[in-house]
Amino acid sequence: MAGIFALAECLDDSGQVSYESSGRPTMAGSYISIAHSRGLAVAAKSDKLVGVDVEPVDRQITPALRKYVLAEVEKDIFTDTETIVAWVVKEAALKLSGRGVISPPRSLVQIEGRTQNVYRCIAEKLRLQVSTFSRFGYIIAVAYENSDQTISIH
Repeated sequence: MAGIFALAECLDDSGQVSYESSGRPTMAGSYISIAHSRGLAVAAKSDKLVGVDVEPVDRQITPALRKYVLAEVEKDIFTDTETIVAWVVKEAALKLSGRGVISPPRSLVQIEGRTQNVYRCIAEKLRLQVSTFSRFGYIIAVAYENSDQTISIH
């Protein structure tokens, strides 16, 4: 329900949400993405492909979660506490790609590097950027293709 309220903040009176065959939501010519986790919901809207995810900073990181999220080469890059950042980066990228998390993210998204809070990734042969933000005890990630892309987040 919280995701619907976050999405309502993004929307104007321009139409209803529809879905592409991949399951990716759109509305009146705009791409949208919704995420929620333990009490916080976020929504993003853009004229280009967009993906968003959110997780609490204090989510418990188990060895099984690290194995599920991180490729072998990434295990040296991300500490245990940073694993949650890799999770939201990868899930936002997968939402943008239209695929979603249907297999372990370690095999679907490659994180190539980062500059401050912006990660460079490849997902489904798409080169993406994913910006991360820490707000209210949560990590929020927004995936996009172009650095000049305008995105509203609510």
